[in-house]
Amino acid sequence: MTGRTTRRGLTLLAAAASLGAAVAIAYVLGSTSWGTGVEGSVADLVSGWRDGVWRLLRGGFGRIVPPFVLVLLVVLIVAVHRRDPRTALFAAITAVGSNVTVQALKSGWLPFPPSARPSGEALLSGHVPLVLSGALMAVLVAPSGARRWVAALAALAVVATLAEVVVSGWHTVGEALAPALVFLAWVLLADAVTGGAGRRQP
Repeated sequence: MTGRTTRRGLTLLAAAASLGAAVAIAYVLGSTSWGTGVEGSVADLVSGWRDGVWRLLRGGFGRIVPPFVLVLLVVLIVAVHRRDPRTALFAAITAVGSNVTVQALKSGWLPFPPSARPSGEALLSGHVPLVLSGALMAVLVAPSGARRWVAALAALAVVATLAEVVVSGWHTVGEALAPALVFLAWVLLADAVTGGAGRRQP
């Protein structure tokens, strides 16, 4: 077995582990007494934060973010492709795979543990993989001199998104964390398929 084959096998195992972690977190937070207690405590904690700025964010966040990020993804994929087609393929597989998977889980087309909602539905956050996809591609396309700052802004955008979808009451903690792990799984799968992002030019 060559080193490349071994690396690919380990990457696929890591991707499977990430998907397993997404299912496990969703199950623990949605189907166990401890997990539902945590979800309830978080919901009570953030319920008083939903006025003022959070109310404004909630009003525009859902309508503005998805179309903006979708356009951004297309622009970034084109930009990455001009520099390195393999990296563009890596980014495209990650973005399309993670977002389609989350939407399929959210729609009930794929089995997934119930959430802590009274209805038991697993309404996973669609914003999380969208913003993660945009953040990844922004870092990939950034010039080497600015990459550190772009990565910091990308991380801030991801953290703000995770906080917003929970504080706004759109999603439970499990519904926000599980899509992030699904995204990570697709990063690993894309790495196994393409051999990873190519060497970026400044």
